[in-house]
Amino acid sequence: MNSRRNTLLFLAMLAGYSLQAQTYEQGFQTRKALLINQVCIVPNSQWGMNNVPDPEKHHWPKTIARIDKYGNADTAANFRIVRFKDRSPFHFTLVGMARIMGQYGTNDSLVKYRKTYLRNVWERQDSYNAFTGEGTENHTNMNRTSGYLYAQYSLGDIDFPQATARLADMKAWVLSFSKQLYKVGNGEWNSSVYEAYNLVGWLNLFDLATDPEVKNAAKAVLDYYAAEMGLHYTQGAVGGAEMRGNSVRSNANSYEYLAWLWFGTTSKDATASTFWIGKDYSQAVHAAVSAYRPPSIAVKLAQKNVASANYYTTSRPDYLLTTGAYIKQNFLIEKGYTLGAAYMPYGGWTNASFQLANWKMVGKVAQGANKDAEIMTGNGRYWNKSQGRWRNPFDQFVQHKNVMIQMTRLTSDTAAQTAAIAGFVTTWKNNWLRDFSLRFPPPNSFKQDGNPVSAPSTSLQPNAGYVSLPKTAVMTRVGNITFYQMESVFAAVRTIAQDSARRVQESDGNLNTRFQIEDKGDLDQLTGFVIEFANASDFGGNISQFIGAINSSSFFDKSQAQSTNSIVYKGLNNDTIRVKFRTGSTTDTWTEPVFDWGYGPTSQVINTHSATWLQPAIPAVARTHKIAEWSVNGQNYVTTGPAPIFSGPGLNMDSSVLEFADGNARYEIDYRGNAPIFRDYLVGTDAKQNAARDLQAVSIFPNPAKGYLQLTAASGQNSELQYEVADLNGRTMQKGAATGRIDIGKLPSGYYLLKLQLGDATVTKPFVKH
Repeated sequence: MNSRRNTLLFLAMLAGYSLQAQTYEQGFQTRKALLINQVCIVPNSQWGMNNVPDPEKHHWPKTIARIDKYGNADTAANFRIVRFKDRSPFHFTLVGMARIMGQYGTNDSLVKYRKTYLRNVWERQDSYNAFTGEGTENHTNMNRTSGYLYAQYSLGDIDFPQATARLADMKAWVLSFSKQLYKVGNGEWNSSVYEAYNLVGWLNLFDLATDPEVKNAAKAVLDYYAAEMGLHYTQGAVGGAEMRGNSVRSNANSYEYLAWLWFGTTSKDATASTFWIGKDYSQAVHAAVSAYRPPSIAVKLAQKNVASANYYTTSRPDYLLTTGAYIKQNFLIEKGYTLGAAYMPYGGWTNASFQLANWKMVGKVAQGANKDAEIMTGNGRYWNKSQGRWRNPFDQFVQHKNVMIQMTRLTSDTAAQTAAIAGFVTTWKNNWLRDFSLRFPPPNSFKQDGNPVSAPSTSLQPNAGYVSLPKTAVMTRVGNITFYQMESVFAAVRTIAQDSARRVQESDGNLNTRFQIEDKGDLDQLTGFVIEFANASDFGGNISQFIGAINSSSFFDKSQAQSTNSIVYKGLNNDTIRVKFRTGSTTDTWTEPVFDWGYGPTSQVINTHSATWLQPAIPAVARTHKIAEWSVNGQNYVTTGPAPIFSGPGLNMDSSVLEFADGNARYEIDYRGNAPIFRDYLVGTDAKQNAARDLQAVSIFPNPAKGYLQLTAASGQNSELQYEVADLNGRTMQKGAATGRIDIGKLPSGYYLLKLQLGDATVTKPFVKH
């Protein structure tokens, strides 16, 4: 009788807990189901099986999705595990098997070939190995996190005697990288193409690492990425500047699909087959099967439901995280759009600058309207690459709140500069090959793409700039101002060299969806655009009212544009912006994004961000300045020196502390010490109340459970969090520190109560052990 009463009490508690756990998690699980189903049904021919160099890049996520949906006996999943067993893995393929091995290790085929896969990892010694492999930031994030897990999986196996040493090496990298990330930020920031690849390995560590210090470091890194993505993500699109990317579509790359999974908002119909573009959405599977959830305040930030403008200043380091605040950025969140730009002292002379995007405006459309958000972006014509991509050597940018200024100025000695750069690149190529061959001597020097250092092949391009717009933008020209009307945003465009913008043909295969406008001048002339954006709702959706306001209240002076390279603009908010295109001198310097291009180190390194990577001396003729000089209302904008990583309403990060805020709610990650400390609290309440609130936020996943319980929300956010598992008769079955993942594999099947304690506060949650 007593047992029956306990069971009924447990079921009542479980029902109450289930009701309490609705909202975000329900939405997440709905999105997860759509993603998992889509990945499961994609035919092999779409992702390749033999005709691509890294089929596992997408087939491992498909394997994970099929096991998650159909179980370990799934024929298609087992087929892939057998099919790829003899391949040598590298970054894109390491992360998938690392999760399969840790999360689905009882799969029959994996049990049979587990040793084979581990041996493949340990036998690879070249520049793609899991422990000292080189590459871009996302490559090392995938390599090192996977290397840690493979070392963990190999412990105690006499065939892998290096496991203990490599586990220590990779833990040192995990702690070093995560701490440096909190000090200066990430080098491959806000990348629509690679953001997901940067964090999938950290999801693996969060879920599968057994070391609490490593798990907490992974949690800190993931919270950082949730902050960056929550700030910039808008309706399926990446807002603002990008280090590597610049998609002009919604839900087109891995970043946007992962952000959709985490945050939920999109302008597309996620139930339609047309929602799934390309194949990089497969990378979101890692997040779908992970127990990690972004902080609730980051989710709210991503929804962009603001009553008034929120303006942010941010900064990022150089590519290998050595110099903080190397790049400054501005970002505006408005009711109808977001606008962001970056000021980058990169030269733009090599292919390392190809994927940089300098600015972008994302205009909102009706939620779920099954169409792209309306995106504007721009650039100079020197490399003649559309969609705002490439950091050109003759461009400078300024953004102040809702005003975007883009300038291009090719000079009479451009041909001489281009010729000088040819020698610069040749020196770099030779030095890179020399030192790379020492770090990875034959036969271990394989690098799939050969020597990465190159300069774009180009003939002299015109002195011109362009802006790329969606074809949905309706144009109205009044005098020398061109106005564009979109669903939620209006834009007024003025040109610097010509009287007004000239429409030209869009390139890059977007003729059906986009068009361009251009401003063009002679060599040594300043060209470009001044664009003021506004919420359509602020003018009742009436473009005529916006036109009237611009004509009566704004002011543009370009009388000094060609004599001193200076312009003045006063917008609708009455801020006066004075801008000067800096022509530079033989003392100006710049760098290129290093990626894995640097030379200098002659032996393999673990902490790539701390190695001394070199570039050749810059030719004097090419030492042009890269960042404009400007002031707002007489106050000079500071483009050099220390700056917060994030600074603005609800999101701040400085001095190794990341803080989210929403009213009285605060969530803080403090990484000033050797390990991150997580605090989730309400301002103005005492410690016990905040601890109780922390505990109430904890959710259990999965439930029912089989081998482990993953605690989300406040789990892992405080090193003092303790747990106790009791049966329904009150007997303690196990207890210890709650580090985010609790192993319950040895418990008998049945009903249990999980008691969590933080200081004097406690909470009890029911769960079922299968």
